[in-house]
Amino acid sequence: MRSILYFSHHDDRWCDGFSIVQTVYSSLDVIVTDLDDRPPIFNTTLYNYKASENSTEFSHVEGIYACDQDTGIDADIIYSLETDGLWDCLAYVDIDSQAEVTITKPFDFEEGYSECRLTIQATQADNEIQTATASLIIEIFDVNDNCPLPVASATVGTYVKGDAFVSDPESLGRLTVSISDMDKNISYDEPEFLSNEFGLARVSEASSEYYIAPNQTRDGQIELGENVKISVTDVLYDGSECSRSTTIEVVVVPLDVQDPTFDQAEGYHVTVEEGYEGFLLQVAANNKDGNNEGIVYSLPERNGVYFTIDSKTGDITLIIGFDFEVTTEHILTVRATDARWETIERYTDTNVVITITDIDDYVPVIQCVPLILSIPESTPVGTTVAVVQVVAAAAGAQAPKTEGISGDEAEPISDEDELLHSYAVNKHPQPEE
Repeated sequence: MRSILYFSHHDDRWCDGFSIVQTVYSSLDVIVTDLDDRPPIFNTTLYNYKASENSTEFSHVEGIYACDQDTGIDADIIYSLETDGLWDCLAYVDIDSQAEVTITKPFDFEEGYSECRLTIQATQADNEIQTATASLIIEIFDVNDNCPLPVASATVGTYVKGDAFVSDPESLGRLTVSISDMDKNISYDEPEFLSNEFGLARVSEASSEYYIAPNQTRDGQIELGENVKISVTDVLYDGSECSRSTTIEVVVVPLDVQDPTFDQAEGYHVTVEEGYEGFLLQVAANNKDGNNEGIVYSLPERNGVYFTIDSKTGDITLIIGFDFEVTTEHILTVRATDARWETIERYTDTNVVITITDIDDYVPVIQCVPLILSIPESTPVGTTVAVVQVVAAAAGAQAPKTEGISGDEAEPISDEDELLHSYAVNKHPQPEE
């Protein structure tokens, strides 16, 4: 910047009696030079980019630009990127001298990140101190680039002739087949059974699980077992096809499935005190093979208020104690079910007889007739003046002791019933002075 300043100087002199004024003019040329004292500035503080995984091109970009606020100075700016998040994604993108961001390595959505957060730094080429920053967020989109995989709940299933589905011996339910696809937008064909002996069944169109249903026309021909191969095909984002499969071994179980048996064929018996709460006893049952595989224990709904049972171990717990004065015996029904089969129901019931014993849990009641004594002073010695009875409130409870019953002017008279006491005058009562 240039500025010119003008000056004037006046000189007043006398010569031969006359006043002579001289004026001198001069100018000052001022040139102001700029200092490199202001940082660059971005045209915005946040830039949003979009890209699909497996792509080297952005689907959406915004122009990145930073200018130098100092004029007349070297305005070259150097751009660089720094990570600004939990995921260090600098290995995937770069920025050049023209502030153009490029993808150097395609993103992989399945790595667990849906966005890349970076900080753009603009630095003056001749002054590293003068810098400016802005945020860059790259949104990453998922594409169908992973081949789905059929996953079975077990590698070995059991099938009983006549049953509706192949069972899972581990979960004691149907053997299920689901499709595992790492891509969010699953796009695959219906699972195809490559074996002609079995078929897939789905409970509802909304369900993502399938069950192995045997071909009923071949039910009588399946003797030992067969391998079932499930294959799923998919068309990926680039138009290529992929196929993955899994194999399930189906073991055929003979039809003579029998009811389980309890280890105590005559039932169980246990004695508890009234009011007791806690572990009661353990019941045990075996299947026809002589082990407890697939055995599930249960109680009728009406017993759910007082008891709980561990469906696997058979441990029974009393959660609300009984009252002897209400009941002295309770019969509990326990069921053992061989749950390895779905439609072929095999179960056995047994009884647990619970005897409740009484405990001394009531406070005795003292009854006295009359409650207030009025004895004339001339009453003869030996005259019965009151009858005191100690009553146990609970039937069958232990008779209460009568220690501590006494009187100054009367003494108890022995009675056949220890709980009944008569009091008679042992000396002439005197009136109060």
